[in-house]
Amino acid sequence: MRPRPYIPLALAFALLPIAARAEALKKPVVEKANAEITSAVKMGSAEKITQWFERYTTPNYAQVNEKGKRTDRKSALAGTIRLGQLSGGKITRIASRIAALKGDARQVHSMEQWTYEITQRDNKGKDHQLVLTDSEDNLWVPTASGWKIKASKILATKALMDGKPAKIAGSSSQ
Repeated sequence: MRPRPYIPLALAFALLPIAARAEALKKPVVEKANAEITSAVKMGSAEKITQWFERYTTPNYAQVNEKGKRTDRKSALAGTIRLGQLSGGKITRIASRIAALKGDARQVHSMEQWTYEITQRDNKGKDHQLVLTDSEDNLWVPTASGWKIKASKILATKALMDGKPAKIAGSSSQ
């Protein structure tokens, strides 16, 4: 019986979607996701933030802070909505930088630095400048609808109020 070369070829075509997804997670994809969440948070739009979570996170998404406290998708979404709807404050700038993308066809780690600049008014009417910075590792995985974030690990957080170290609940800057 003659060997059938179409079997290895069929296997190659079957694996093609996996390879394509691995190639699809390039820096522009992460940058687009970051730009969309930045816009939604600055607008304070709960609807846009929720849409972002649906588009870019897996249903079992989890967030872990630098102290190891785990937050599920629903709680992470609520916290992001609260950030966008600050009472007594206004986000003046959000910036992100992708330091590295490392991985393969099964998963990619996106190492990122984020900066949030917020103007907060105290109860005496005086404005203060709060600058929050964090480093995080976002774990992206391929899904049927494209790459999504399965987990975010906050590696370090720093807070400055008017240029001086500030305490932020749940962070290592306390």
